[in-house]
Amino acid sequence: MKATFQPEILIKTLKDIVRVASSKTTVYRNVLITVDKDEYCVDFTASSETVSLKRSLFERIGDPTVRIEKSGTILVPAKELLNIVKFATDEVIFVQDGLHLNVRSGKQSAKIPGQDPKLFTPYQNRDETARMELPAPVLQNALQRVVYACSNSDVRPILKGVNLTISNGTMTAVSTDGLRLAKTSVGGIVMEGEDERELTIPKEPLAHLSSMLPSDDDETVVLEIGERVMVATWSDGETRLTMRALDGTYPDYQRIIPASVQVQLEVNRADLLRSCEFVSYFAGDQDQMRTIFEIANGELVLSAESSLNGKGTDSVPLLNPEATIEKMAFNSVYWVEALRAMSSEKVVIGINGPLVPGTISAPDTDCLSLISPVRLPAEQRSQDESQEQKQTA
Repeated sequence: MKATFQPEILIKTLKDIVRVASSKTTVYRNVLITVDKDEYCVDFTASSETVSLKRSLFERIGDPTVRIEKSGTILVPAKELLNIVKFATDEVIFVQDGLHLNVRSGKQSAKIPGQDPKLFTPYQNRDETARMELPAPVLQNALQRVVYACSNSDVRPILKGVNLTISNGTMTAVSTDGLRLAKTSVGGIVMEGEDERELTIPKEPLAHLSSMLPSDDDETVVLEIGERVMVATWSDGETRLTMRALDGTYPDYQRIIPASVQVQLEVNRADLLRSCEFVSYFAGDQDQMRTIFEIANGELVLSAESSLNGKGTDSVPLLNPEATIEKMAFNSVYWVEALRAMSSEKVVIGINGPLVPGTISAPDTDCLSLISPVRLPAEQRSQDESQEQKQTA
């Protein structure tokens, strides 16, 4: 093979490839490079046990992205290739020499040992039975709203993914780790094939998908969905990501979403996010990051304290200052992640009691987050109970 690339495009392509290439298996550490002079195309393919990414660069008249002189196929370490190419300031030339790849750029040159391409078989289980299209920014926003709440624990592997349900032209995405939940929906989807599908995709490939999607409103993503796999394609087929679903049945999350709330607190999202980020520094327990939420003088007051970092307090004006709640405690990191995932100017906090999960919703959007409370410190519970007894007496 022999092909010449513009460094910026090649580096971006290899960065996406490295995100997918597995470091656990020798063969999956590699990128399969296929140069086809007849098709005017160079394919870069990486895979792991559960996901496969194919990026294609096409030779076009007047476009210097790639120039192809000779066809060929080679399998080389993905991360090592990126580490070499990222220093290029001039066009990059790939020349195959048996099972070695010669890389040249300006005065720089390198020779990388490769492997037999026949050793590489990308994950490509094809069982797609439904197809739909939606704008790339819409899918990207939906994924960003839910991926953060997936579990990191292996105790319940099904919770390490996002549950996707497509029914009646609406795609609903849900994630939960047992202590919090995130949910969003995208409507107005036109389906081809079966119009109902449900599967749970691991969070890692969905995070890769979200980071790679173009932000152009005119860009469309095609999703092909089967019983065990989902394939996302965009940029006229130049990028194709194949993702395997997790095994198991996703829990019935509908039963924990409250049908109504007793108290609603309306606040500016950016102000609340800054306050949560500030007081998080003072919450020393990494398991709970306990932050106290209470109402005082028409403001939502947040406070946290630890022996290591001391005590911090901040407050956010309520947009409905007449509202009031009992003192509660939450993991402030969960609030930070939920608020970052939203983009609305205002959020509405729903409270049903100090021991019931609180809700965060964005007006005019189908975006919802649930966060379980944590117990107040014992000394604060005692003080609150004493005050209640005095008031009763």
